[in-house]
Amino acid sequence: MDRHGTASLEATLRLTSLIRLRRSFSEAAELSNTIPKNPSSVGIMRLTTLVVCVFALFDRPRGCSAVNICCARLAASRGFTVGDGFVDGTPATGGYATLKGDYVVHTFTSSGVFEVLDDSSLTELEVLVVAGGGGGGTSLGSGGGGGGVLHSQSLTVQAQAYAVTVGLGGDNATIRGLASHGGDSSFGSLLVAKGGAGGKGQSFAVDNNGYIYPAGGSGAGGCRHSAPGTAGTPGQGYDGGAGSSSGRFGAGGGGGGGGPGGDTNATHGGDGGVGKAFDISGTMTYYAGGGGGGIEKGATVDVYNGGTGGTGGGGDAAPTFYADGFPGAPNTGGGGGGGASASKEDGTSPTSGTYFGGSGGSGIVIVRYHAGCQSDCAP
Repeated sequence: MDRHGTASLEATLRLTSLIRLRRSFSEAAELSNTIPKNPSSVGIMRLTTLVVCVFALFDRPRGCSAVNICCARLAASRGFTVGDGFVDGTPATGGYATLKGDYVVHTFTSSGVFEVLDDSSLTELEVLVVAGGGGGGTSLGSGGGGGGVLHSQSLTVQAQAYAVTVGLGGDNATIRGLASHGGDSSFGSLLVAKGGAGGKGQSFAVDNNGYIYPAGGSGAGGCRHSAPGTAGTPGQGYDGGAGSSSGRFGAGGGGGGGGPGGDTNATHGGDGGVGKAFDISGTMTYYAGGGGGGIEKGATVDVYNGGTGGTGGGGDAAPTFYADGFPGAPNTGGGGGGGASASKEDGTSPTSGTYFGGSGGSGIVIVRYHAGCQSDCAP
């Protein structure tokens, strides 16, 4: 090893020791293990640059320079995780922050605050807001609607704090009740997505003839005695599918962020509407799928064909005649699946706590901004 290589190795080890003191022993050990057993001078110089960049991220003041953002990019390209849910040196804070390629990504799975610290280097954000999904209906219940979806690729911001609200999933219905809408999600007052509509059920529909069902981010499916699906909100989601008051009394699927809920047919409950896909998290992911609709078991048909939840976290309808619908997936805004019949074949009521729709999935808010370099900082 030549003199320059030895000096570089010594510098690397010194910086690794400092990082060990500043952060966890495990992170520092992982970084130290990246030093090859017989490194070349070029390899050591590259590692030295990486460590210097990571250390700069730890110690730099508020705000964000192009040089240190370039360091963040280099660290990310080497697979180095900077902190557990935080990235020092960025122009904003809040949520669970990670480095994803050329982007800093802030993920909110519960309500919090996103604060822009330096609007000289950060003036625009890409923001995805997904509301909570609606609960699934009980008593041949329809699928809950997926949460409303709003996406901006160039949201203008200033140096201030923005309240972030992540909507909860809607509750499933009681035996003769209506499932709840999901909670709204928002990024300040700039983007406000409506919660998905709560699913219908035949018992509620017959008890409340003429009831006007409110729209959701996406609408819930229809059911026996109230066949039309609930409306979705234009620009946020789609309508629920139709139910039927004849045959096997199937319920419609809840609408999704990317398409309407399916209508029931003679043998199958309506499928939930497909969600909408985004790669803002670093991985292409679907959000706000609708819940599947329930259906009656036929007199000579033993197979129970409840609707399937829509891609994007939508819950399936009850898998057997006397069963609950499945909940929407957490932090997707998926609608809950519809429950089975609220009465047994002998006309008696089911055991308390069974055969209900699934609850809706909670929403999510994701913020990202570019962390690219003005020049290539790799040696």
